[in-house]
Amino acid sequence: MEWLVEKRVLATRDINSNSASETEDLIEKQEKVIDQLDKKRKVFQENIAKGTKLKDDPKCPGFLAAEVKKASDLWDETNKTALDRLNRLRDNLSAWEKFESKRNDLADKIAVGDRELDDIKKVYDLAAGDVDHKNRLKTAAIIRKDIEGVFQSC
Repeated sequence: MEWLVEKRVLATRDINSNSASETEDLIEKQEKVIDQLDKKRKVFQENIAKGTKLKDDPKCPGFLAAEVKKASDLWDETNKTALDRLNRLRDNLSAWEKFESKRNDLADKIAVGDRELDDIKKVYDLAAGDVDHKNRLKTAAIIRKDIEGVFQSC
């Protein structure tokens, strides 16, 4: 029973990860916990079945029924909690992957803007300067729209 309580505690810890790789590590650890639960399932179910059979005996002590129910409930709760945590970790991983993808998209869009800024040169011809200014405003509007598009697609 103590082992099962320990596994339940492992399954109820908060998810605090600072990157996708940390989340992957947490997923691996949680999968190991679930594997351990699966390995002990048969033995634990047999013990619950034995307890259930014994509690039907008229000479059975009164506390046995409560202990069998407690053990069965603990087993069910631990399994449910462990699987729920694994699903939450997987959701967290997909959120990290989406974040990294959007961050890379945004960095690319900003790099385009920086390159355009670096390309600005002084124009001494007034007629050409007006045309150049209008073209740069159009380009800036396109770049701004692209950057804002990254934020809106989140």
